[in-house]
Amino acid sequence: MGGVSIRLLGPVEVIGADGARDLDGLRPTRILLALYASEHHRLSLEDLADRCFDDSDRPADPNPALRTAVRRVRRALGDDAIRTVSGGYELVLSVLDLDIDRFEEHLAAGRNASDPVAAATHFGRALQLWRGEPFSGYDASWLDLERNRLEEAHLVALEGWHEAHLRNGSVTEILPSLETAAALHPLRERFWRQLMQALYLNDRQADALRAFQRHREALIDAGLEPSREALELERRIVDSDPTLRSGDGGRALRGYRISERLGEGAFSIVYRGTQPSVGREVAIKQIRAELANRPEFIRRFETEAHLVARLEHPYIVPLYDYWREPGGAYLVMRYLRGGTLESRLLDGPLPISAVGRLVDQIGAALNTAHAAGVVHRDVKPANILLDEENNA
Repeated sequence: MGGVSIRLLGPVEVIGADGARDLDGLRPTRILLALYASEHHRLSLEDLADRCFDDSDRPADPNPALRTAVRRVRRALGDDAIRTVSGGYELVLSVLDLDIDRFEEHLAAGRNASDPVAAATHFGRALQLWRGEPFSGYDASWLDLERNRLEEAHLVALEGWHEAHLRNGSVTEILPSLETAAALHPLRERFWRQLMQALYLNDRQADALRAFQRHREALIDAGLEPSREALELERRIVDSDPTLRSGDGGRALRGYRISERLGEGAFSIVYRGTQPSVGREVAIKQIRAELANRPEFIRRFETEAHLVARLEHPYIVPLYDYWREPGGAYLVMRYLRGGTLESRLLDGPLPISAVGRLVDQIGAALNTAHAAGVVHRDVKPANILLDEENNA
């Protein structure tokens, strides 16, 4: 990360260690934006002149004015931020701290997070970087494509932030944002479906149905119809379907009751549940149907479940139960209330003593598994769970 921060998600700003830095005029700012928005962040002198001058003020020879403006940009960003290349200039992003880069990193991390708490945190940090329309105050056709791309990414981040809170069963925080987003984007269905579910989860069934009607009317005015997903959600709200509560909450499942979705990955979805017969909280992992119906998976599932069930170690999550049925396979395990190591690391690095303790615990667990012929193959922070005493 470079020492100079460039903020483009809103009014254009350059921040150095000594505070805000002035680009010293419209033309240096246009050079910065033109190089950023161009392919490979590189432009010839001719193309740079086309973006920096209007027909009315373009001199017969624009190169001296361009070179003066480039010197001003270098003075603000640092000499190594703009490189002279054959016939033009190149913006060197590797030496700069760009808010767009950090926004996209958090967006990607949020979409890849299996833990809804981690997902909400990453999406929230992406949204915090958003200060308004990208490149605010600079209207040019050559900026439109990048501006539109970033505005769509902003809506995706907002949808992801809402979805993570819905998965986690916390809706009060997102209701104002959902009301605003749905009003601003009357044809963007995902906002409306999220708003309907959030209102229903907040015990506002009538408001949820009225929200659907507002969305339907906006679609009809545009010559469109609600999707099957939206119509199905309306039906479930009318029927007071208990599975709408926090994912699949309230659904009975072979002696267990599901209460909320905890997370999901490429191969499974994990729910929190209870085992009423013994009053025990459990975590229920549902293997995705496309895997559970494969013959090779069916052959392997029971053998591996037996093997894992025999692994007894203080730092291996115990397997209580398992079964397979058409369209699904299920593993019932101990529920750990401390969340994942992935979400814990969002607060910053762990102390060395805590890292040593974690390595000892996980290493001992893996050693036991390896001795029994079990190889984990996917050890990562999202798959390391913590109990109330921070045991891993």
